[in-house]
Amino acid sequence: MHGETQQKLDVIANDILMHCLGSRPTIACVASEENEEPTILKRGVDGGKYCVVFDPLDGSSNLDVCVSVGTVFSILRNDPNVPVQQILFDPSDTTDNTIFVGNDLGVYQTTDMGKTWHRYGVGFPMVRVVEMRIAKNSGLLRVGTYGRGLWEI
Repeated sequence: MHGETQQKLDVIANDILMHCLGSRPTIACVASEENEEPTILKRGVDGGKYCVVFDPLDGSSNLDVCVSVGTVFSILRNDPNVPVQQILFDPSDTTDNTIFVGNDLGVYQTTDMGKTWHRYGVGFPMVRVVEMRIAKNSGLLRVGTYGRGLWEI
């Protein structure tokens, strides 16, 4: 959650959705804005056909001013071939082992030339990445997203 404080109702809504979706036989993975990492439930060969990405209670930080809230979600096929939108080698790594990849699920980084990957950017949402650049002065990764603005991580 970028710039928001997690509310108790966020946690409750997240727990309910995780429980309900986690018990479905065709759900392969769930990814919540409230959690740092996606939760893998089953592989495709085990019947996991879909991945569900969601914000369990969008707008909860505005509950005190009586603004409407709701759940935002996306249901995706469990396709291991998620398209890569952006690839960026870290110019400060002279070995070219550090690579950033932006795809429909966020930003991922490898420091061993692609043998292992992890999500990059604390608080960065699971969102389509459309552009990435490394700032020359600060070394921060600047990420343009589809619908969530520009981020520096």
